[in-house]
Amino acid sequence: SFSIHAYAFGRDQDTVTDYMNKTQIEKMAHYYSSAVAARDSEAPQLPVYLEEMATQAGGGAEGLSNRFVSGFWFLHALGLAGRMGIARVTRQDLAGWSFSSGVSHYTLVGPAGWVSTATDGLPTPHPDWYLALLWRQLMGDRVLRVDMNVSETLNETIAVHAWCSAAVPRLGVRNRDARGGSVTLGYLNLGKDSTRLHLGGGAASAAPEREEFFLTAPGGDMQADAVLLNGVPLRVGRDGVLLEGPRVRGRLVMSGAPLVLPPQSYGFVVLKSVDAPACLA
Repeated sequence: SFSIHAYAFGRDQDTVTDYMNKTQIEKMAHYYSSAVAARDSEAPQLPVYLEEMATQAGGGAEGLSNRFVSGFWFLHALGLAGRMGIARVTRQDLAGWSFSSGVSHYTLVGPAGWVSTATDGLPTPHPDWYLALLWRQLMGDRVLRVDMNVSETLNETIAVHAWCSAAVPRLGVRNRDARGGSVTLGYLNLGKDSTRLHLGGGAASAAPEREEFFLTAPGGDMQADAVLLNGVPLRVGRDGVLLEGPRVRGRLVMSGAPLVLPPQSYGFVVLKSVDAPACLA
């Protein structure tokens, strides 16, 4: 494979404002395109693997790269990677230390550094862990093109990615719509206002129902070490198992109801049983 690393933010970009800058997040696309171009010139048959990715090099930033605000970068970076042909993504880190010179503040679970369950208890997930769980559950293996017709101002705060839905979630629990044809949108709304999204393009606008997974910060605190799914906290039990069960449920909405993205949120919308031709193969 052709292996790369990529980080969106520099070490001096350590504020909530930096982390909610869509243009800065899309710095990831520069690394992706540079890697793909280098691969194409030397060995076009090799897949490109993003073997290490996080918000910032050098261990991230405490209170940012392990908090709710990191999810804007995480979701958009994953969507861009799929759109640009990156074959595999490895998140930096799951837990523990990243290197000998300091602790990792971008881990998916637990406090930075090594943890003793005897003295510290079981490590608990940071918000990006839940986002990764939902991505694995809802997104399939085929990327679809998205065309957005929005104002220049709105384009600075909105992003949407579309994939064929995962017919059989990787957690092993079958969706109710397991025959294929459904589409899952991943979105981020960095703005302070809710945004109504009008779906066009035939199949998407004809979905008989959709399932919404809106992720927001408790009390609007972008630095919260917690996440709400449709207003309800996501939590794990004492054994580390997600209390919702192996498949997280969204909110079912029937066709015709407007799709309104909450302010300063990210998440997923499953357009069920739309029989999208690209997703039926």
